[in-house]
Amino acid sequence: MESESRKTDVNLADYLVNNKNADNNMTNTKIYAWIFLTINEQPTSLDAVLLNADGINRADPMLKELQLSLGWLRAQGLVSKEGKNYLRTKSGIALFNSISHRNIFDKWDAITEKFSQLPEVDFQPDDITEKEVGAANRRNRELVRKLMRKMDEEKNTKSAIVKDTEIE
Repeated sequence: MESESRKTDVNLADYLVNNKNADNNMTNTKIYAWIFLTINEQPTSLDAVLLNADGINRADPMLKELQLSLGWLRAQGLVSKEGKNYLRTKSGIALFNSISHRNIFDKWDAITEKFSQLPEVDFQPDDITEKEVGAANRRNRELVRKLMRKMDEEKNTKSAIVKDTEIE
């Protein structure tokens, strides 16, 4: 009988192949590594996971990618969940630190390679919901808007200072 993790992996692979918006070069282990990179040693909120994921890959992970990745990472003992936050376990920290001297893309590739060598595990997808992901994405968009406004204000202030100085 096929294990639940294999069924889940096949479902994710099928989903990615059939989803026109998906990056078809993203294997399961590459997706798991991507999400792993978004989680810190300290409790990391879903908002931060999504913001970090966008920063790394210029893409928002799909709900199913998040659910399966977080479930797999927890089953492998690399990430734990405290309330609604995620954090690296001692094993996850050791793995991350073993490749921390590389840039983010080298880290991603190295972690993907290490993940491909891990044994298969049965796991349950994480229980985050579409509503939670949507709310986190809205908060992140608002945060980015605020940061952009602040940067524009600082730019305008510096520009005004330069103009005033040029007049004198």
